[in-house]
Amino acid sequence: MLFSEVVSVHPSISGFTIHNDGQELIDSLVGPEPLPDLIFLDVNMPRMNGLEALKEIRSTDRLNEIPVVVFTTSDDISTIVNARTIGANLFITKPGNYDSFKKAITFSLLVDWSSFITHDNN
Repeated sequence: MLFSEVVSVHPSISGFTIHNDGQELIDSLVGPEPLPDLIFLDVNMPRMNGLEALKEIRSTDRLNEIPVVVFTTSDDISTIVNARTIGANLFITKPGNYDSFKKAITFSLLVDWSSFITHDNN
């Protein structure tokens, strides 16, 4: 709900879609609809988790250039490394307060993904 609230009022967003699980996301991406400019994934999604969805996105030619932000409550280092290895453009651990949450989402929405360089600090 907070995610929708932040994104829906952001001036750079003309539309967005939320999917309840990774499989629903993947099914929507293989359809005829236009592709999204950015995908946010939560690691903890039912049916197909975020890392499985990320693998599917990165292994599909039509989808592999879409920037993906993994945005989750997990701060487990192996999850972070795994997400980066699979191809996440950015990994953000969900902050505990609303202002930080809003700043993290806003940062992701304002990134020029065509020139963004992921730094691996691990």
